Amino acid sequence: MNKGSASVSNLEAYRRYCAGLCSYDDLIKGIVHRTPNQKMIAGTELHKHIENGYVPQKFQTPCGLTVIMPDKEISLYAGNPEISGEWVSREGYCVRGRADAVDFETVYDHKLTSSGGYRDSFQWRLYLMIFNARLFIYNIFQCGDILNNQLFVRDFTTEEYTRYSGMDDECNDLVSDYMKFIYPAILEEKLNARKI
Repeated sequence: MNKGSASVSNLEAYRRYCAGLCSYDDLIKGIVHRTPNQKMIAGTELHKHIENGYVPQKFQTPCGLTVIMPDKEISLYAGNPEISGEWVSREGYCVRGRADAVDFETVYDHKLTSSGGYRDSFQWRLYLMIFNARLFIYNIFQCGDILNNQLFVRDFTTEEYTRYSGMDDECNDLVSDYMKFIYPAILEEKLNARKI
């Protein structure tokens, strides 16, 4: 029986909070009131191009931002885009996620980011659980700051991660901890919002 559910994004946000990478207020705001910024909108547009099998040298976003890609050949697997799935933890919590692409035992995620280094992330671990996959590949489009309404993508790299011994337990523990933490926190946030 499903006792509750969580998205991969919210679980990763919680992991970042536990690691001291974001504040409590940022965690709750991201879960309850997620508002996309210009880079997030650019990332959504980039995903649409990848799903159509072509990454243009330059493209415009709905918010008027011009995204300029690096001058290099970029080849990506784009088949089976936006595949949704779910995994039920050992305590009966449902974890939902939508991968950018899935190919047999490989899950792909496309990132438009100014950072990188996803080794500590639980996003890839949870997607391996959801899709019962062996390999996770991040396609990383590294960008700089927005200047004059332009976003330059400096480079394209990949990071690959595989299942390992103990990963299942780590994922189950994270989900259990999140569920014990988040329901009281969300209830408090909703009650505080009513007082305003």
